[in-house]
Amino acid sequence: MTTAHYARVLGTDGSITVPPAWWVASSLTVNKDGKDEVIDCAMTGNGYNYQAEEVQRCVRAGAIESATMPHAETLQIMRTLDAIRAQWGLKYPGE
Repeated sequence: MTTAHYARVLGTDGSITVPPAWWVASSLTVNKDGKDEVIDCAMTGNGYNYQAEEVQRCVRAGAIESATMPHAETLQIMRTLDAIRAQWGLKYPGE
């Protein structure tokens, strides 16, 4: 069995759908009031090139932390993901 590789965000006023493969999609569809609007989004690279460029910029500048994604924000995201995994009972090998 495979899963659909799209992403959807649902809200009270509409939805946003990113088609497969969502991590490298070149468009998204906004649905509001029953009307769809397709928005084209230029995609460069494989989806991780932005992170690689930021790391390269930081290294060249001698920075040990990115102002765009500070360490504290990364740790908070990981705490949130860990809390979600705990609710699901998901554990990785070695935990």
